[in-house]
Amino acid sequence: MRIVVRNSPAHGLATLEECEAVALRAWYGNAASSEDEAIALSVIKRSRLMDGWIECDCLPGRYQPLLAPIQQEHTYTLRRLLPKDEDPGRHEERPNHAHACPFHVDKDAAPSRFDRGYHLRPLPKSERSCIDALPAIPDRLADVSASDRIRSVERNDRPSRLGSILWRVLDKAGTNVIPPLQDERDFSLRDQLARLRSAAREFRVLRTWTLNALMSTWAADYRDPDSRWQRLLATSRPDWPETVRRTGFMGLFATSVSTQTIIPASSARKIDILAKVRQPLRGDPTSRGPFLTLLNVDFGDDDDGPARAVQAYAQPVYNGDTLFPVESGFE
Repeated sequence: MRIVVRNSPAHGLATLEECEAVALRAWYGNAASSEDEAIALSVIKRSRLMDGWIECDCLPGRYQPLLAPIQQEHTYTLRRLLPKDEDPGRHEERPNHAHACPFHVDKDAAPSRFDRGYHLRPLPKSERSCIDALPAIPDRLADVSASDRIRSVERNDRPSRLGSILWRVLDKAGTNVIPPLQDERDFSLRDQLARLRSAAREFRVLRTWTLNALMSTWAADYRDPDSRWQRLLATSRPDWPETVRRTGFMGLFATSVSTQTIIPASSARKIDILAKVRQPLRGDPTSRGPFLTLLNVDFGDDDDGPARAVQAYAQPVYNGDTLFPVESGFE
């Protein structure tokens, strides 16, 4: 087995030792010892840190089956990458694992529990003033022998948590309310961001820290460890419990976004997102922008590195002066 470049498996990044390959197969085959699980966990974490895939070596020939490392909320796991039935052109590039391999996908049986589709569940409106920070870095593997009910609790089948935070702040600030035209109000991005920051004082991330104190609206703060925002986050370090990560937030007006990139209006440099930039499911994705984005930031797996944007939610807005939330350009 080896770690290969994501989306370009012809290019290798690292070769796994025999004991590491054995440990991965033993874990997925539900026959691993504690030592095997520790080795498998280190391999999955390393491949995810390298932003790569794991290439299995169970088949002869040019193309080998692929496995994607997945970091869930509390655990790490692997996802078997196979082409969809409606995409026959990828069948040769992504073959199934050998029948004797624990990663083999039996297409005649029920689909993999991890790969099943889930419907979005509505998130009830919350009146609580507490804001969820990032959970602690996972330190264990998923239980592949658990039932559907247990294994599905970490599925991302609910609206984005960052999205719900942003909507609550917008609602508290009244930014989602369009005043009558006869009021002839003058809008500006500075005033709108000031209203959002004022509303953020009503929410708490920790008992002693408000969302406003841990949030920046200036993109340059992301790369400046001496900025007031990062210094406040450093000051807050002793107050964070072990169950969550030290988490900062950024509320940025962005001209455009992609799946893993945000281009803020206040900086010429883009911000890369470790996970994914989520957007509303409704509306036309091709007719969107600009955006009001909310990011959460940590400081690496050891909590001692530079700021790292982990997740982001991009809410389409009418323009940069009003920040009225819309679904797409049709509005």
